[in-house]
Amino acid sequence: MRFVLALGVILCSTSLIGAPVKSDVIASNKAAIKLSQVPLTDFSKPAEIRAIALSPDGKTLAVISPKGDYGTVLVFIDSQTMKATAGFTDTGERVPGQLEWANNDRVILSIERKFGGYAQPQLTGELVGVNSDGTRVKPLFGGVGEMQTGSHIKNRASDQGYAFLADPLVNDAKFALITVNAFSNDGSFTELHRMNEDSGARKRLARAPIRGGNFLVDHEATPRFAFAVGVDAVQKVYRRDGDEWRVVADESNDDGRLSPLSFARDNKNFYAFWQPTKGPGTLVLVDAETM
Repeated sequence: MRFVLALGVILCSTSLIGAPVKSDVIASNKAAIKLSQVPLTDFSKPAEIRAIALSPDGKTLAVISPKGDYGTVLVFIDSQTMKATAGFTDTGERVPGQLEWANNDRVILSIERKFGGYAQPQLTGELVGVNSDGTRVKPLFGGVGEMQTGSHIKNRASDQGYAFLADPLVNDAKFALITVNAFSNDGSFTELHRMNEDSGARKRLARAPIRGGNFLVDHEATPRFAFAVGVDAVQKVYRRDGDEWRVVADESNDDGRLSPLSFARDNKNFYAFWQPTKGPGTLVLVDAETM
């Protein structure tokens, strides 16, 4: 593919400056490009890698791969030698599904549950921590209070609800930010917690003013905005002013939807995706004070 693109650039560039391109040169280049047919089996076989992430220092890869019909293996690989250094295997119904580095030495896994060998795994809202040397495999959130037969993943009995990693706080070796939602049929008000990456102990930092809310946290780990689509299918953005949440963007009044993404380094502006009612969406930089 790179050769084809390079050839195209050369031909276009040569034509632009007016120099003729010899037909025998084109013919020889075409002969050099051999297209190989991709076997149909490559499109139907299971993926060999389900998730992969590089440690903040760039030294270690964490890889989740299927093993057999039911198992899942988490492998840590040295990024220089590409040799496996550690890992663990799980063969139960609850398996590692997503991963993110909390710091250079520890990964936080989001757990999925399989319902049969060929069923699509679903996230359960459980979190498990594991060190890059394969030790300290420990439940951080979720579970129903009993051991799972055939699994290396223990349950944590004290949590009722589901959680997802909001910010790994890679510069903080002890804590990460997670969002927590209680089990509810009509949705719950999302809470933002600071969690100990080793023990799972946590402290609530904020509660969203809207059901199913998402948080935008600045670089000092302070929740500054919350946003979600309500039951009226309209998205609202709230800013936290002191202890109060105030609506600063309303899709029904603004002729478009503002979706916060990430704070800029100055902590005064944030990036967001702006989708007007008509026309293409745009990546924008928003002043957090004046909006």
